[in-house]
Amino acid sequence: MRTAIEAANKKFSDGAAKKDAAIIATAYTIDAEAFPPNAEVVKGRPALQKLWQSVLDSGIAAFELKTPEVESAGNP
Repeated sequence: MRTAIEAANKKFSDGAAKKDAAIIATAYTIDAEAFPPNAEVVKGRPALQKLWQSVLDSGIAAFELKTPEVESAGNP
């Protein structure tokens, strides 16, 4: 499980470095949800791509994602 999470984190960071919100969106599952502060829930890859494009357009170009712990509950 950790390997999959770290691969998604890398894909996200690579997309940010390339300023490519489409790459960032592929780090999420098709039905993923994001909870940006002071905003409505963002649902699905197309909406996530739009969200991250707005972040990239604001001038933020680098992200660092860390996964300090991974726990499993039930069947993966």
